[in-house]
This record gives sequence, structure tokens and C-alpha cells, in this order.
Amino acid sequence: SNSSVKKFRLIGHSLGGLVIRSYLERYNNSDNKVIQALTIGTPHQGTLLAYPLWENGEIWSEDLTSKIALSQILEICKLKKTDMRSSFRTGSISYPSKKDLIRSLIPSIQSLLPTFDYLYQNGKAKKTDSLIHQNDWLTKNLFPENHYQIKFDTLSGTGQSTLSNFVVFNPPASDLAKDIWADGKPIQENYVKDGDGTVLSSSSKLNGAGNETISGDHLKIVSSKEAIQKILHFLQYDNVKVASEVDLPEINSDNAMVISTDLNTHIILTDLSGKVLGEADNILVRFNPHVGVYKFSIMPKESGEAVLDAMFIGQTKEYANRQEKIKIYKNTRQTFLLTYLGKNMDSIRIIPFQQ
Repeated sequence: SNSSVKKFRLIGHSLGGLVIRSYLERYNNSDNKVIQALTIGTPHQGTLLAYPLWENGEIWSEDLTSKIALSQILEICKLKKTDMRSSFRTGSISYPSKKDLIRSLIPSIQSLLPTFDYLYQNGKAKKTDSLIHQNDWLTKNLFPENHYQIKFDTLSGTGQSTLSNFVVFNPPASDLAKDIWADGKPIQENYVKDGDGTVLSSSSKLNGAGNETISGDHLKIVSSKEAIQKILHFLQYDNVKVASEVDLPEINSDNAMVISTDLNTHIILTDLSGKVLGEADNILVRFNPHVGVYKFSIMPKESGEAVLDAMFIGQTKEYANRQEKIKIYKNTRQTFLLTYLGKNMDSIRIIPFQQ
């Protein structure tokens, strides 16, 4: 109601673009605060990577940042759902499946399922509107012809190998009984170059919007020099010149090692000589780690029974992690050795270290 309130241009990357649409859908821009919106690599028609995640809790994304985020969410949700701290007393833990965690605690994944035909069986496309599991938001909130009464633009990526469809077969009865792969288990993955590696170009565009396409993967289309220049143009800062690109390990790394705690701590990672390799609160990420032995310390900011997690995330569809239950005391440092000898769970060890 305040006429002096400034107007806004909204920019959303990936799922953030759907958040913008959700806001505009809910409020219909009735206060006229938003004058323009730009979505970048947003799955307006869904992404195939949501299918294995929703159907069986499997992370098939090659985007390392997304894999780190999703794996951490899964592990944190697993702890919240199972109350692992009770195992301090019982010594036993019964974990829910990743699929059940996704569906109960991250239901928005269903809103990322493709709205176009993407499953093929016996040479024929399975109609999306006949599937057991369907997108529950995009199909009910179509992009309006009036574009929410604002100028709406999209920026899409291309030139990256991107999933376009799955060839599936009927899963075994044991899977169906658990509601796993209910619409078909993939036996073949088909790719095209018309996408950013996560979202197809056709999915990130909108009919009637100002659609532009640049070369790059899902992160490059929001971080490259060309992408930033287009974002600045959208913001009407054409006189601002982009400096040389910064090397971002999140984009250029093939794998990562993640150390995290579920309570509030400060983590410091070093090599055996004591050279600091990184430090962070609660979650520490080391990109492209070398095989070997590391040392890390945690400085608790609270006391309690905590879960310490060391995780390796690479190019495979699964991540390997090791969890240890520890008791921590505020401002009392604890030090551990972390052995990392390869890409499987047995190669990760957390060993208490006494100075």
C-alpha cells in the first residue's frame, strides 16, 4: 500500500526460478512491486534427474554442487528421522530408505518431475499424464499468457550432454511392493547436447517469454563472464564491465570430500604437518582431495551428543560416507585422523587423535 516502495527485478537460478513463479502465482503481483523476472536454467518443464531421486532416492546429477547439497540434506534428514542419538544408548540404528526420506522431507522434488513424455517402454512413449508419479505443481500452475503482467525472460544453457529420456522396464514385484520404480526402472539413458547437463534447453524456456541461450553447464550459465554480462544487462547495468572469470572449484572439480557435524561446531582441516587446508562452520568441503591421511579438529560451540560425518562425492551415482557418534563439550577441541584411500566406503576411516 506504500506508493514509495521500490520496484524489483527478480533473478532465479534453477529451482529459484520456480520460487519466483510460485510467488507471482500466489500473489499475482497485485501490488505491482515486481516489474521484471529472469530465470536461469530453471526446469519449467521439469528435469529427468528428478525421476531417480523421487523413485528411489538416487542422485544421478553430475553437478558436484548439487550432489554435495543433496547428499548432505539426505544425511541430515536421515539423522532427524531416525534420532541417531538414541543409538548412544541402544547401540543400534534403523535407517529409513533414501526414497522415503526424499518423499517425506523434501516433497518439492516431485515438483521437478518432467511434464513431457520422457519414459519409453517397448518402443513407445509412456504418456506422462498416465504415470503413477506425476509433477504436482507445474501441471497445476501453467505459465500464464499475460506473464504475470510483467516482462519475463529466461536464460538457458546448451552444448552439454543432458538426459532427454529413459528406456524402462517393469521392476520386480519386490520393488513395486515398496513403491520403487513404480513407473518403470531405467535400463537405458539417452542424452542430447541441447541442455546444460541438468536441464534441457527446451525445458528452461517459456512460450512468449524473452528466451536466450548460451553455451555452458548448469553452473556456468550463472557464473561465466557471458552469463554475468547478460544478468547485468537484465539489471540495466550495461555500463558495468565484467572482470576476468574466477576459477571456482565447485565448477571445475571432479570430486569432493565433505566433513560435517549435526551440532554447531567449527571444523579445521590440515595435513599431517599442520598446514591448514580449510576451515568452516559445521560443513567443510575439500575439492579434489588427494588419497592419504588428513587431520581435522572440531571446536564445539555447544555441548551434546553429535554425529560426525566424513563423505566422499565423485562422478558415480552413489556417495560413500562414514559416520561416528561422539560426545562434544563446548569450547573443548577434539582432533581426528581421516584416512581417505579411494572411492568406496571401506576406504574412509575416522580415528580419534590424541595430541
